[in-house]
Amino acid sequence: MSSLSICLLHPILAHSDAPHLSSRHAYSKIMHVSELLATKLVENKFAVDLDLQVLMTSSSALSMRGFTITLYALCSFADLDSLGIQIGMLSALAPSCTCLIACIGPSTMICSFIYGFISTLQATSIVTVLQTHAMTCVGVASRLQQ
Repeated sequence: MSSLSICLLHPILAHSDAPHLSSRHAYSKIMHVSELLATKLVENKFAVDLDLQVLMTSSSALSMRGFTITLYALCSFADLDSLGIQIGMLSALAPSCTCLIACIGPSTMICSFIYGFISTLQATSIVTVLQTHAMTCVGVASRLQQ
């Protein structure tokens, strides 16, 4: 899982600003978040929730913005549990297509992960624009009051 998080997820997270890169320990925070995402892909959401709780109570906790973005990234159905449920349910609905469903299943998990991450990046950009706009409005309002 460590190689998955280092090779694939680390570069993506570095550009998503999930751990809030302006912090002092950005690299270690990116590693924590990428390990959480890799754990979610291989294990399940419950294991990740426990790990995230431990991370947030530690000394290297994420900022609230980083925590929110990380939660968005973890909210997809891209894990092996969901893949098993999907294959089992669709195979029961269409028993003649079981082989096809089993072949397509892993690609749907990958697509679900990519889609979840794209929606996370969209939410990140929207939050950034809103925060920047709010800061600009506060600055203009304080100048008008003077």
